[in-house]
Amino acid sequence: STEAHPVAIEAIPLPEHGKLLRLAAKVQSKKEERKAARKSRKQALFFLRQAQREKPRAEELESARRLKWKSKTALLELLKQCTEELGAIESEIAKIDYKIETMNNRAVEAQSAYDCAKSNALRVRKELHKARKKMKREVDND
Repeated sequence: STEAHPVAIEAIPLPEHGKLLRLAAKVQSKKEERKAARKSRKQALFFLRQAQREKPRAEELESARRLKWKSKTALLELLKQCTEELGAIESEIAKIDYKIETMNNRAVEAQSAYDCAKSNALRVRKELHKARKKMKREVDND
């Protein structure tokens, strides 16, 4: 303890009291410094142990972060490829649609030509039939 025995203090001459008090204060501050140092050492050890416990977890998290980044990059690359393939497929569909439209137009034209030819054929047949009847009447009349 820093307190001197009361008898000892009375035995010391008065000018020495100041020195003694300063010395006692110095001893007290040294004790407090040592106490603070012990406390900070304990805290440092606590944090060191905690860091050592959490190091595998931190490494695991970092590994997971790297894996997530790699998979994200791979997914973005896959998305890019799919988008390119989709563009190519859409281009092929557009070509096929154009061909279908062209074929439909040709089919309409062909149907129109067929209808016209059929109409002409029926008209010619009718005229031939009339002509035969007329010829037959003429032959019969002669």
